[in-house]
Amino acid sequence: MAAWLGLEGVVHLLTVSEESAVAHTKQLESVFALLGRRLARLSAGDSAEVRAAAYEADVVVGTVDDFVADLGRETELGIVRHAAVIEGDPTGALVQLLDMYRRVMPG
Repeated sequence: MAAWLGLEGVVHLLTVSEESAVAHTKQLESVFALLGRRLARLSAGDSAEVRAAAYEADVVVGTVDDFVADLGRETELGIVRHAAVIEGDPTGALVQLLDMYRRVMPG
């Protein structure tokens, strides 16, 4: 789903765990390389500069916590919240985050 939506515009793939984020990134890397599209991975320890660069990719993969950490920093980091693909059921802070997206799809 994320790969298909990534062809239309910026997509954020919100995963339930670090392991899932790594697995999804590995799965999508070869597809995106063939298509000439950009894939980025958010991580908790990334600097603001690295995070801003990641948000310029066609698909950004990270855990829910990785994306929630950037709430309110949209202008600073250049975040466009076009579409989100999520794993699991949205609860807590994720509900607030998903309200900021134009389109939300289950993973």
